Amino acid sequence: MLGGTVVVHDSGVDREGVNPDASIATRVADEIVATGGTSLALTSDLGSPAACDDAVEATVARFGRLDSVIHSAGLSFVDAIDKIDEETFARLEAVNVDAAFHLCRAAFPVMRHQRYGRIVLTTSGHALEAGEDASGLTAYAMGKGAQLGLAMALAGEGLADEIYVNVISPAAKTRMMRRDVAPGRMTPEQVAASVAWLASSACLLSGVVLRSANGFVALAGIANHIELNLEERATDPHEVALAFERELSSNPRRFGLVEDTSS
Repeated sequence: MLGGTVVVHDSGVDREGVNPDASIATRVADEIVATGGTSLALTSDLGSPAACDDAVEATVARFGRLDSVIHSAGLSFVDAIDKIDEETFARLEAVNVDAAFHLCRAAFPVMRHQRYGRIVLTTSGHALEAGEDASGLTAYAMGKGAQLGLAMALAGEGLADEIYVNVISPAAKTRMMRRDVAPGRMTPEQVAASVAWLASSACLLSGVVLRSANGFVALAGIANHIELNLEERATDPHEVALAFERELSSNPRRFGLVEDTSS
C-alpha cells in the first residue's frame, strides 16, 4: 500500500519458542507479491548473532540498501522469577535482548553509508509501568526494558547520519498474546500504521516511545506523553503522522532529538 519493499522475517516458532514453521513468513511475503509489492521471506532463528548478520546481508544483497529495521521478535514464558531456570532465561535473553543488539550492530554500518535509516525496536507495557498483570513476566519485561536503553543510546549515536531510532510499545492479538479479545479489537492493523510511520522518512523524531493499542496512540518521552484517540483513523499511517504533527507543531522540540531544517 505504501510502496515499500518488505523483508518478512519470522522463524514461525510457537509461544514456547519451538516448532518452527517457515510457511508463516513465506505466506506473508507471497501475499505482498500477489498484490503487486516486492518482498523476501527470511526464516532463520535470530537467537544467534550470525543469523542477525545474515538477515541484514541477505537484504542488502537482494535489494542494494536497508532503509528500515523493525525488530519485534520476542518470546514470553510465564513463570515466577524464582522458577525461571538458566536454560529458559538464556533463550529469552537471546531473542528479547541479544537479537535487537546484533540486528542494530549489523544494520548501522549500512545505514551510515547511506546517511539514512530508521530503526524501530519493541518494548512492552510490562517494562514501562508496574502492574499486577505482569505477574510471571519478569524475565520478559526485563528483555523488553533492555530495548529501551538500546534505542535511547542509538538515537544519539545515529543522529549525525540521519539514523533515527524509536520504540513501539504495542498491544495486539498476535501469536504471543495469551488472553482472548473481542473480534475487531486489539488488531495488529491498529498498531502497524504507527510502526509504518516510525519506520518512514516522514518521521523526524528519534528517541521516543510510541504506545499503540486498540485505536489509542500515545507518544512519550522519559517523563512526558501525548495521548490521542484516533479511533478508525488508527489504521492509517498518514493519519497517525498528521495527528502528532498537529500536536507537536507548537513545540517541535518537545520530543526527540531531531530538528526539521528543510524549510
